[in-house]
Amino acid sequence: MNSKFKKWLKATAKFISILALLALIAGSFHSYSLANRETHRSLQSGVLNETRTYSVIVPTSYANEPNRRYPVLYVLDGEKTRNNRIAAGIADILGLFSDVPDMIVVSVHGNKKRARDFMRNGAVSAYDGKISKGGAEKFTRYLNHELIPKIDDFYRSNNFRILSGHSRGGLYVMDRFAASETSFNAFFAYSPALLLDKHLLDRLKARVNSPHESEPFLYMNIGYESELYTEYFDRAAKMLEAGNEAGTAKWFAEHHTGILHPLIMMTGEVHALSALY
Repeated sequence: MNSKFKKWLKATAKFISILALLALIAGSFHSYSLANRETHRSLQSGVLNETRTYSVIVPTSYANEPNRRYPVLYVLDGEKTRNNRIAAGIADILGLFSDVPDMIVVSVHGNKKRARDFMRNGAVSAYDGKISKGGAEKFTRYLNHELIPKIDDFYRSNNFRILSGHSRGGLYVMDRFAASETSFNAFFAYSPALLLDKHLLDRLKARVNSPHESEPFLYMNIGYESELYTEYFDRAAKMLEAGNEAGTAKWFAEHHTGILHPLIMMTGEVHALSALY
């Protein structure tokens, strides 16, 4: 993390935390508006050989500005309220008080398959040594070749895409960053469960040591977690800092002291979108 961004974080930490709370309150009071802008859809996936569900919330300006195109925020575990309406509510509030643009929020529902979808096949857990039989490779093909084209066909997207995930979903987001995923321009990983794939740190190190001409944005955070969970986060954060000594890449990692695991996405989205824009 470069010194300029670190100073900015310290100077605005209280304001941003209050803003996050206001966003949650506003999201609750505007649930009717969000519900009216939300559409639930299903997609028969040939890649996964199953029907997948997702929901889309368009910004308030969408109906009144027919020629305008929007960035798209893809949120994993989208069946959870904090990952659909609250996520959209936070984006709405930030759009009113900052330079964050209006955006389309796509909630990618997990269909109770997150342990399969977000894990690489053969991933080794640092916690208990278990080897995953995950299907993240197929899930990635589903996103890139089925869901994203569907969204781009039905909605006025502008080809700027953000991938957002929490916990195991955050692990998947970090894996996509390490793999130099090109379908997304920015990556948000909230309390990523990096300890579930201990070799991801090796892939991340190789990635940050080979920077690209056009680097994507990466934000990750962590709150109150176990010692091993935090250890793997801190190791990843040090790699990002070492790979960005010149301060040219937009890779940020931060601790949200005392924030519990289920809530870290809420404070994280405020920081991530504010830093991105």
